[in-house]
Amino acid sequence: MPDPDLLSPATSADRVDLALDAAQPEAADQALIFRFLTNVRVDLSSFQPGSKLSFVDCSNLCLTSSQNQIDGLEVSFQRVNELSLEHIDAAQNVFFNFEDCVSIRVTECSFHSSEGVPLTVLRCNTVLLSQLRFTGNRLCSIFIGCGCSNYVVQQCDFVGGQGKSNWHAPIVVSARTLTTITSSLEGLLPDGYWARAEKISEMSLPPTRGFLVENKISDSLSSGIYLDGAVNTVVQANFITGSSKEGICLDYGCLNVSLFFNQILHNGDRYNKSDDDLAKDFVLQYGRCEDGSAKAKLPGISIDNSGFCSVVANQICYNYGSGIKMVRAGVGNIIANNSLMSNNQGRNDSFHFFGIELGAAIADVEAADIDFAGSSLNVISCNNIVGAHYSGLFIPAMCDDNLICDNVILRPESFSIEATEFNPRNRFLNNFSQQNTRNCSLSLLRPVYAGSGFPVFDVIPEASR
Repeated sequence: MPDPDLLSPATSADRVDLALDAAQPEAADQALIFRFLTNVRVDLSSFQPGSKLSFVDCSNLCLTSSQNQIDGLEVSFQRVNELSLEHIDAAQNVFFNFEDCVSIRVTECSFHSSEGVPLTVLRCNTVLLSQLRFTGNRLCSIFIGCGCSNYVVQQCDFVGGQGKSNWHAPIVVSARTLTTITSSLEGLLPDGYWARAEKISEMSLPPTRGFLVENKISDSLSSGIYLDGAVNTVVQANFITGSSKEGICLDYGCLNVSLFFNQILHNGDRYNKSDDDLAKDFVLQYGRCEDGSAKAKLPGISIDNSGFCSVVANQICYNYGSGIKMVRAGVGNIIANNSLMSNNQGRNDSFHFFGIELGAAIADVEAADIDFAGSSLNVISCNNIVGAHYSGLFIPAMCDDNLICDNVILRPESFSIEATEFNPRNRFLNNFSQQNTRNCSLSLLRPVYAGSGFPVFDVIPEASR
C-alpha cells in the first residue's frame, strides 16, 4: 500500500479557519472559487445548501463540519496538494470531485441517499478513502477514474446501492478516457446506463496500484465492485453479499488484478429489475422466475476480456449463477485455493450453473471494442468445489490450453468436470471426485485416484479408438 505518511496532511494546528471575506473567492456560474489557499480549515456547515465550491491550486486543506449533518453541497478540487476531509455527515446530495490532486485523505464520513456520486477521483495520486459509510445512493458511491494511482479504499461500509448499471456498483474503478468527471457521470454514461464505447487498447491511463481492502458491501442493485480496465490492483478481505449482479466483476481489460481472501455470498439473483433494465442487459427474452427475478443469473465473480489476474483463497458460496465465471476472452488467469459451495442457487427451467466456468460467450450485439474469443491459458488449481453445482467445472468449446489440476469436486448434480466437446489441448491432472466427467478425464495419471469418477464421452475420441 502507499506509505501512510504520504496520506497525512499537516496537522490541524498548522491551519487557520477559512474567513470568506479574507479569502475573496471568485464567483463564476454561481460557484465560489478559492485559489492559492494554504494551511486552511474549512467548515462546510457555514455554506448554504445548494452552494457550489471550487478549490484550485491550493495546499494543505482540511474540510470538516461543525454541525451534525450537511445537505446539498457540490465541492470540486483541482490541483490541490495535501487535502483531508473528515467527520462529515452528508444527509443527501453532497458531492466531492477531485481532479489532478496529490495526497487526498477522506476519513470517517457518511453519505446518504445521494442522487449523484459522492466521491469522484480523476488523475489523482496517493488517495486514502477510509472508514466511510454509504447508504441508499442512486449511482455508484466511489468512482476512481483514469490516471489515478496509489489509491486505497478500506474499511468502508456500503448498504443498499440503488443504481442498476454496471457503472453504478458501490465501488467503480474505470480506465475509460475522461478529461473531466461530474457527480452525474453524464460524460461517462451518455445514455445513463452504458459507458461510451472505447477500445481497450486506447485506454492508455488505467487506474493502477490500487487497494480495495476490508470493505463491506450489501444489497446493491448492481454489482458489489466493478473494475472496468483496472490494472495492478489488489482486492482483499472484502465481504460482499446480496448484490443483484455479480459480487465482483473484472471487465474490459483488467490486468494483474488480484482477489484474495474475499467472502462472496448470495449475489447474482438479478432481483428488483424492470423490463427495461433486463432489456438493457440483453436478458429480458429469457423471462422471469416466479419470484420476479430474471432467469438469467450472474456469478459471484466474473472475468470478461481480462487477463493475468489471480483469484486465490476466496470463499464463494450460495451465489445464484456460477461461483466464478470467465465470460469470454479470459487469458492467463490463475484461479486457485478457493472454497466454492453450492453456487447454483438460481437454477431454473432455462438455466443451470457451475462452480467454476470457463467461457466463450457470443456477442449480445455487434461490437468492435471487445474480443469474443474463448478463455485460454488459464490455471484452475487446488479449489474445493462442494455442493449443488450442476457440474463442478464447465468448459465449453473454443477454450484451449487450460490446465485443470488438483481440484476436489464433491456432490455436484451432474458431472465433476463437464466439457461440451473433447479437446486434447486442455490438460487435466490429479483432480478428485466420485462423480463422472463429460468429454474429459479427472486426471491423465494412471492409476487414477481410488473412488474417482470415470470419463463419459459424447463421441469416442479418435485417440481412444
